[in-house]
Amino acid sequence: MFKLSVMPAGTSRRAAVGTLWALRALVLAAGLVASLQARAQATAGDDPPPSLWTRDTLGGDWGGMRSALGQKGIRFDFWATGFYQDMFKGTGNDDGDLSGRVDLMINGDTGKLGLWQGGGLHAHVTYWGGDLPGFRGGALLPVHTSGVLPLGGKDEVVATSLYYSQRFGDATRLMVGKINALDLLASNPFFGGWGTDRFWNLAFVAPPTGVVPPVIMGGILTHSFAQYTLTAMVFDPNDQTTSYSFDGLFADGVNVSLGLAASGEFAGRKSGAGITTTYSSADGTDWSQIGLPPGS
Repeated sequence: MFKLSVMPAGTSRRAAVGTLWALRALVLAAGLVASLQARAQATAGDDPPPSLWTRDTLGGDWGGMRSALGQKGIRFDFWATGFYQDMFKGTGNDDGDLSGRVDLMINGDTGKLGLWQGGGLHAHVTYWGGDLPGFRGGALLPVHTSGVLPLGGKDEVVATSLYYSQRFGDATRLMVGKINALDLLASNPFFGGWGTDRFWNLAFVAPPTGVVPPVIMGGILTHSFAQYTLTAMVFDPNDQTTSYSFDGLFADGVNVSLGLAASGEFAGRKSGAGITTTYSSADGTDWSQIGLPPGS
């Protein structure tokens, strides 16, 4: 069920409005020039656009606007997803229900925008609504990822990614800002999909580690060599889904992560393996004290 509701006044409303205005500013300059170029191409007698059944996207090329924006370094990806879920067997609520979400991703290439080479501006904005639960049937992990993520974002517009990236050559990339961890798995051959593509269950979308929140604020550095990729991350240990400022950043500690991944083939199939270690200075749960009376 898709529904648009008026958000209450407060922090989330101001943050969402500010985010949308920032995204508009990113597009306006290139959009004005690109629209003129698109009109010129349309009047020049280009080939007719492909039909609804053969085009790559539902909206097509927007009369040439999409291609023109792409030439200027701006790419839009917009999709809406509806869900229906019921439980045939298990414990808990077995009522069928509907929900839905809308996602907008904007990526800018600073080189094509006429600024500097290798840079990128990235945003991921999400709205989701409905009453479909994330947990059902006594499962330990959410069976419906979009029923729990983004955190605190139900019936609100939230920007889960607002970050800058910079490439150094073909092998090294730096990302700094607010980053949706699920976005990092978009190109993974098995995990990823945001719970809208591939699997619904969080165990297959983004297996929880307990030390990496769904949305981080910090920096990620990756370097690839041969079939290996080395990743270093420094980020605030708290989830940053509804945060749009650096106030209080690292107030509760800092997380530092190092990982090494290898990709290749095994028995003629694409395969991969990796190892990651994370250090956190934030206070955590002392599992050895769970269930013990005070003062034990």
